[in-house]
Amino acid sequence: MEIAKELVRTKSFWVFIVVAVLGAIETIHPLPLLGLVIAALTIFGISIQGAETVLAQKDIERKHTKVLQEIEQARGEAAKQYDEATQEIKKAKEEALFLIKWVPRLWIFIYSVADKFVTPTVLKWIGRPTSKE
Repeated sequence: MEIAKELVRTKSFWVFIVVAVLGAIETIHPLPLLGLVIAALTIFGISIQGAETVLAQKDIERKHTKVLQEIEQARGEAAKQYDEATQEIKKAKEEALFLIKWVPRLWIFIYSVADKFVTPTVLKWIGRPTSKE
């Protein structure tokens, strides 16, 4: 049905309808030079059909080019997002490695300071004897 709708919208279709009607008139009632008019209209219809085909092909190529440009733009955006994500992952990895390296050392330092200074002081405050006394 879609093809029929497209066919009716073309100019060449209507030229060939006129040719068919004139051909029917020629068969019923022969008129002089009507055959030449039918031949000229047939050539004209074929020319219009060729022009419509070329225009349709150009439209298809234009749409194809537009789609290819959109695909290329999407690829560029995807590559940019990939690069950004890769940089974020690299930065997060560096931060994680830094924390893995320094947090345990920090806790060891805090524990040793607490064990040497804080624990004896707190024990004195609460009145318990320390291991050194």
